[in-house]
Amino acid sequence: MTAAAASVIVVGTDFSPAADAALEATCRDAATRDASIVLLHVNESWHNVEDDEVLVREIDPPTWRRIKRELAIRARRVTDLGLDCRTELLEGSPWSQIVEYARRIGAQRIVIGARRKNSGRRTFFTHVAEHVVRHAPCTVEVIPHDA
Repeated sequence: MTAAAASVIVVGTDFSPAADAALEATCRDAATRDASIVLLHVNESWHNVEDDEVLVREIDPPTWRRIKRELAIRARRVTDLGLDCRTELLEGSPWSQIVEYARRIGAQRIVIGARRKNSGRRTFFTHVAEHVVRHAPCTVEVIPHDA
């Protein structure tokens, strides 16, 4: 895989089984295309509307090391397949950071895993998946994973 791949696929991860399923599906697809994968994790923050401030959940050094290790493990799985992969770690609202990052780098596609919850005849996806689909600047593929 060349450093200047023809397309970029952003894969959001929270290290859940659903996110791992999305990464696995992306690897199968990227192997057939000239695509580079960006594995993106977002440390969630909250917006305090009353005081109009953003609260970032403080993460202790051992947790940061674990997050970086988990990203590296997954990136290694991708590169072991001969695919180009880099990792990004951002802070903020997961759905808005995924969308903005994809916009900023000109990604051709976003892939995310989502836990699926069935309620009668309707299937519901997580809040993050729904918002990414609604606001993304590119194609979004949601890989369902049963809760």
